[in-house]
Amino acid sequence: MTTKIARRVWDGFFKVDVVNFQGRNWEVIKATPAICLLLYNKTRDNVILITQSRASMISAKKQTGIMTEVVAGRLDKDGWTPQQIASNEAWHEAGVKILTEKIFLLNNGKPVASSAGITNELVYYGYGEITDDDVDFGKAIFGDPKEGERITRHFFTIEEFENHVCDTLSTFALKYWFLHKRFLDNQTKK
Repeated sequence: MTTKIARRVWDGFFKVDVVNFQGRNWEVIKATPAICLLLYNKTRDNVILITQSRASMISAKKQTGIMTEVVAGRLDKDGWTPQQIASNEAWHEAGVKILTEKIFLLNNGKPVASSAGITNELVYYGYGEITDDDVDFGKAIFGDPKEGERITRHFFTIEEFENHVCDTLSTFALKYWFLHKRFLDNQTKK
């Protein structure tokens, strides 16, 4: 079975190719891999999520495009590991310092296709435990204003996190992985 790129129809941050596959043309969005990181604060027994406006999510029903999600970033820095990107994004998006060696990659470190029917994007899922000493409590707004980012950090109790209705697949996946891990950890302690 041969796959042939018929033409590139967009060449920006994302690339869109028309690919001939199985005798038919498909539009495929090409993206750099990403890392999504769930941060758990052991001092307070809570989880850190962020909110920011996402242009792709603006609609008549959701005019601000505000999403609540885990810290995330693209692997767009040459030579950087997923853990290095995650550590950088944790500081940039949530004011949290976490060493790369404290970031555990799920799925044996193998990235997961985010939506294989439309994009080649692969996502690494990570988890990191921190304490209050790792959190910059002096800041309320995060992100890069030059990139139009205005990110706020939120601390969710475990009960709030259990009841949180997720906006993103990454947050949903990491939430249920974390709750399962927590359940197994509690079973082991008994």
